[in-house]
Amino acid sequence: MKIIVSSFVVLAVVGAVVGGVAVRSAVPRAGGAEHLPTVTTDVHPALGIPAVVHRPNNALLRPYQADRAGLTVVYEGDLFKDLISDMTFSPETLDGAVRLPWRTSVDGSPGLYGLSPGARLTLLDNDLHDLGVGSLMVRIRREDNGLEGYIPLSVILGESRPADDGLWLAQNKAAYRAETTVILDGIQVYAPQLPSDVKAIEQNIATLSDPSRYAETLSAGFGSVHPVFAGNMVNALLGHALRNDTTAEQKARIIDAARTFFANYVIPSGEHRGGGLAWAYHFPFVMNWGVSLKDPWYSSYASAVFANAGAILYRLTGEQQYRDLSLAAGRYVGMPITQGGAEYEVSGFRLPAEYVYDIPHNLNVRVLDGEMIALINLYNAARLLGDRSLLDIFTRQAFSLSMQLDYFTKADGQLYFAAYGDQLPEGYRWIVWSALQILGTLTKDRRFVDTAIRLHSHIPVGYCSNLPC
Repeated sequence: MKIIVSSFVVLAVVGAVVGGVAVRSAVPRAGGAEHLPTVTTDVHPALGIPAVVHRPNNALLRPYQADRAGLTVVYEGDLFKDLISDMTFSPETLDGAVRLPWRTSVDGSPGLYGLSPGARLTLLDNDLHDLGVGSLMVRIRREDNGLEGYIPLSVILGESRPADDGLWLAQNKAAYRAETTVILDGIQVYAPQLPSDVKAIEQNIATLSDPSRYAETLSAGFGSVHPVFAGNMVNALLGHALRNDTTAEQKARIIDAARTFFANYVIPSGEHRGGGLAWAYHFPFVMNWGVSLKDPWYSSYASAVFANAGAILYRLTGEQQYRDLSLAAGRYVGMPITQGGAEYEVSGFRLPAEYVYDIPHNLNVRVLDGEMIALINLYNAARLLGDRSLLDIFTRQAFSLSMQLDYFTKADGQLYFAAYGDQLPEGYRWIVWSALQILGTLTKDRRFVDTAIRLHSHIPVGYCSNLPC
């Protein structure tokens, strides 16, 4: 049994060991680069020496390139407190080199190149541009004055949102927004699904408020606290606390319960690993291909949900302990497994392992539904804390995930559950469909949305009678 949970809602699914991820069509996109070589002779990371290595799945992998040309985004403001305010740069070729002259106006007329919240920017191509100044840039057109130029990639990813709901597929987009987003201090926080069951919400408040029973009530049937199950429960409650229709009284009780849970489990149980914080699973677990996890074992998914919950609590309380914990949990997600962290490698791409173990010497089942949801949590934490290091982890891992989608897509649009090839179970499909749209929104990359489009016909009809489809 695996307990599969979205960022904020807890959903039990019986009979499966690992989760799946949705992916786009295996048909290459127009203008995309050729696939990675299927035979390589360079230094292999697991050996540390040059070797002839056959990589048949590289036929489905291409160097990262987004599908974002023509998308218009809205600048939300300087969330990361840069050394300079976010600016639009218009290059010139001077003495044979592309340079970025410093200017404060267009053709001598009023109007700074600086960006103000609400500015609309249209992304002009799918490429990343290195202009020799250290920051990767994205080519844009400002819709207020027609000026074309460049802004840092991190501004597009971390400080802007799509200008409309075009990347969201539900027929009732307002209902989908209410199901998946909340606002905290003016910052949009994302979840594949927010909780709505009143009885379950009250029961979960009671559960987190009683530390004496955590080993029972947060075990998911495994005999000791299940970190992802517990982490998603607190995320679910904190997400509900941020909804406009939550009463002040219930919000206060949720915050108190979350603080109790952090004081009695999250803070004392966090372990320093790989330069970050991780939470141990204290029960054995036999996975597919005979991988037998022994107590203790760890998960990037658990660290990501605690990073998200800690960031929310920091914003709600102002207490530095929650910020410090959130940053350390996020760092674990981005440290390589070979250095004690949770990040694994596939042909140069970097991804967060839901199940962390000695992957260079053991087969990696690659549980991608958990990887998707971990990345959404990490993105929330990065923006709520205004921390570039977490945004950088999100960027490389989300970009890597977008380039794995061909590998996990079936010809009919259905999804493979994980690397071992089982089909995505019915109970996971709406959550994965939702997470794909959110990742498309965060990365401004239509690859994720294309996958969600193909998956839609495989969502059981009953789910769409209760959830926006």
